Amino acid sequence: MHTAQTEKTPSFIAQQQLGLDGYPLGRTTDILLGGGLCAYIPESEEDSCRTDERDLLNETMGLWNVVFTPDELSAADALPLLGLFATEDLAYAIDRPDSQPGLAAMVNKALELLTAATADSDKGFFLFFENEVTDKAQHANDIVGTVSAGLELSETAELVKEWVTALEERGDETLFLLTADHETGGLGLGTNAVSPIVEYTYGINPFVIANASHSSTYTTLLLYAATAEGNLTLDQVHQVVADNMALQYFSDDEATLIIEAANTGDVYSILAALNAAVNPRVQVGWTTMGHTAVDVDIYCSNNPYCSAFYGSHENAELLELMLGFYDDDDIDVGSVTEALVGFNATASVDGSAESEVSARAIQSERRRGFLESRARGAVRR
Repeated sequence: MHTAQTEKTPSFIAQQQLGLDGYPLGRTTDILLGGGLCAYIPESEEDSCRTDERDLLNETMGLWNVVFTPDELSAADALPLLGLFATEDLAYAIDRPDSQPGLAAMVNKALELLTAATADSDKGFFLFFENEVTDKAQHANDIVGTVSAGLELSETAELVKEWVTALEERGDETLFLLTADHETGGLGLGTNAVSPIVEYTYGINPFVIANASHSSTYTTLLLYAATAEGNLTLDQVHQVVADNMALQYFSDDEATLIIEAANTGDVYSILAALNAAVNPRVQVGWTTMGHTAVDVDIYCSNNPYCSAFYGSHENAELLELMLGFYDDDDIDVGSVTEALVGFNATASVDGSAESEVSARAIQSERRRGFLESRARGAVRR
């Protein structure tokens, strides 16, 4: 939850998650919340990311309780529950419109419904939640968006720990794990960057982040959208940056670099020019806009079994370690894996390998252009 629900080929994965089209496990998901509406509507409809005319939303309506707003989510009281709160990805916490719920609200509702549904069961439940926008912000080298997302994840983790304590008190042994699939961006703190307002010290300037009302990504979208009305002016750039980033001593030279980037028509060039003004002020640097091989932490809470996660582990070991928490008879991983391997070997979007390849290419293009696709939402907000 908290990103598009279909981080892979949308028109295929969405159908699996819903248990449609002969999926061998049937419907195994009880609650699915986030963005990704584009994967549920026909290709001919605006904002669709499907490659066919299938209307998954219409099919789902008869099988799931479907909600589209925070108020509808708050009022939801039954499973299975599907929440679609954005066409694609949800916004960073600092940029979130009122039409989208936060990660904590979605996780709280999931825990509320799953706890109630398993009150009289000895099987319990498994909940997976993800703050994917952290990765998006780091891909964009957006320090304001990154910190905003990190704070939201921290808030959500505290909420989960409270739920775990309550579950333990009712006699339900519960394991809470928090980790990452990789690091992104190669973030460096206290970097020896030339700053117009801070002499180099081995630290950062958090006030730049605290003063911002929006992320660099969001501000870039506003600047990019403004180019549709003609070339940017110095006054326009100063106004947008002041309104959204509140950068001190933002200069005409820095504004000019943004204008030159905007004249190329490339939204990523605008983002890079804006980041060149923001990151040195914060005293941070980035080594890439991609993933890195930096180790990530594993946090475990509220259970003696946490000792199994001490030390360093390969990411492929996590599933095996998690399965050790359950009784051997609870989960038959072998037969499930065999069924999925057989199904995936023959399945595709419409039964053809060509269709699957085409859909993956379209999804790849969508990711490359995610900033452009969100520009419309930024100006409508």
